Amino acid sequence: MTGWIFWISAAALSAVVVMLLLRPLLRRELDQPSSAAYDLQVYKDQLAEVASELERGNLTPSEAQAAQAEIERRLLRAAEAEKRQDSMRAGQPAKVLAMVLTAFLPLGTLGLYLYSLGSPGMPSMPFAERAAERQQSDERERLIAELAARMQEDPSDPRGWEILARNYAVIGRYLQAAEAYREAIARGFDRADLRSSRAEALIAANDGVVTPQARREIEEALRQNPEEPLAIYYVGVMYEQVGEPRQAVETWARLLRELPPDIAGRGQVMARLTEVANRAGLQPGDFDTASRLPPVGSPPAVMSPGGSFADGQSGPRAGPQPGPTREQMDAAQDMSPEERQAMVQGMVEGLANRLEETPDDLEGWLRLARAYAVLGRRDEAVNALERAEPLTENLATDDPRRQAVEQGLQSLRGGP
Repeated sequence: MTGWIFWISAAALSAVVVMLLLRPLLRRELDQPSSAAYDLQVYKDQLAEVASELERGNLTPSEAQAAQAEIERRLLRAAEAEKRQDSMRAGQPAKVLAMVLTAFLPLGTLGLYLYSLGSPGMPSMPFAERAAERQQSDERERLIAELAARMQEDPSDPRGWEILARNYAVIGRYLQAAEAYREAIARGFDRADLRSSRAEALIAANDGVVTPQARREIEEALRQNPEEPLAIYYVGVMYEQVGEPRQAVETWARLLRELPPDIAGRGQVMARLTEVANRAGLQPGDFDTASRLPPVGSPPAVMSPGGSFADGQSGPRAGPQPGPTREQMDAAQDMSPEERQAMVQGMVEGLANRLEETPDDLEGWLRLARAYAVLGRRDEAVNALERAEPLTENLATDDPRRQAVEQGLQSLRGGP
């Protein structure tokens, strides 16, 4: 019903516009006398006036004859001019063309709308939804402004700077996001994921170009954690931008192998890999991108070497985590299954104890939850994710860490 109302309204408006455009073109020219016709009437009146003056004796016959001769010459010229104007009015192709174009204006507009510029099949957004969206945006802007004001008054809280940075990034204020990340890092949150996020904000602020400043942040993030996913992704971007597409594709393929198969953002990395490979004449299928990790929402039945919980250190966001040290792996080869299990339990308990002292470590809670799930300690895994859940409230809905918490809770709570 709404569609019919739209088309009827559009037709009515088009008809009104066409009528307004055609009205001056269709007006009869005879309703508006030409200048030559006006002159003819004037000269005829002058002849009548000369005759009247002669009768009254105000003019001599010779004066009247001379005046009449002059007026008659002008009368002849005006008559010839009127004939020319009548001939011009008889055929005006430009005016006919204008009328045709005006008549076909609605048809041309309709064609452009249907086949080129418009989207008639797109559903409309009710005014109430648009108003709610604007209200939500205004509310976010207000909250961000309040948080920014608080951070200026008391800039010592790195957690506040991190929250402010992530919200700036969500609304596209990338330079301010980069500055807020810098404050968070300088005031105690010097972590690989924040270094990578700052690099991402700097890159976004420069239309996707990896600037030297962003590159320094990426290098520092990888120094802190060689498996930081976001930093690895932008290493691939750097390769692409310096004209090394194969290295870029290989970097992204390695990243995909180290990401869980169901983690958010994996599809974007794969799409970028495919695009760059095709543009460079490479075959995307020639690169191994299969994940080496279990899904985020369904923990594996057995622990794989290099599990994400083993070292008890802070790691990247919901993706690959550093495994045991080489010494620990060598020692584990000589252990019995019971000794190896005891070693794992000890490392897990060490991570749990550290998180009680630093409860704001979101990545740590994610790693602990996965470790508990691997060990079959479902209730403790749920508890770890519940401790992580409040730390994700200010993250974007597509943030992989937030999705890891949501998917993990859904999987673990829904299981037997």
